[in-house]
Amino acid sequence: MRRVSVSVFALLMASLGVAHLQGQQGRPPPGIAFRNDRADAILELQRPLRGNERVQFQAQGLRIYEAVGPNRFLVRVNRRTLEALQRNPQFSRLTPVGLERKVSATLRAGNPAQHARLESGRIQVRVRFYPDVEFDHALTLVRRHGLEPEAGVTAFSRGNQISA
Repeated sequence: MRRVSVSVFALLMASLGVAHLQGQQGRPPPGIAFRNDRADAILELQRPLRGNERVQFQAQGLRIYEAVGPNRFLVRVNRRTLEALQRNPQFSRLTPVGLERKVSATLRAGNPAQHARLESGRIQVRVRFYPDVEFDHALTLVRRHGLEPEAGVTAFSRGNQISA
């Protein structure tokens, strides 16, 4: 029986991983759902971005909303962008954006923070939207989720937010 060195084994495993990723090209990873040819997700790269790499990704159609770690980003992709990402050697994985990125832990647990409680007994929340969301559409979404925007609201407040 021949002994395989650790470096040969590591090389073999790395090439199998690349082959697996390449086999997934063009197909969304589990949990990523496209709506109107767009999906929000967490992108994980092999390493942090350097120099003008962020601009290069954006030129391919990737929308980077915010960094959530040194090599992890909240992004919006379309199918064409997904295919380009999956061919990029820096690509590690794309995972769905969970509720924890959208709603605070205290609110998810049904215990809103004290500063959110109004004298009337109502709870006030601030809902932030991506810059490409139209105000009227945002109002519809807020109401669809059982929230009532503050009276007289006719535009986003600072940071594309609606108080409800």
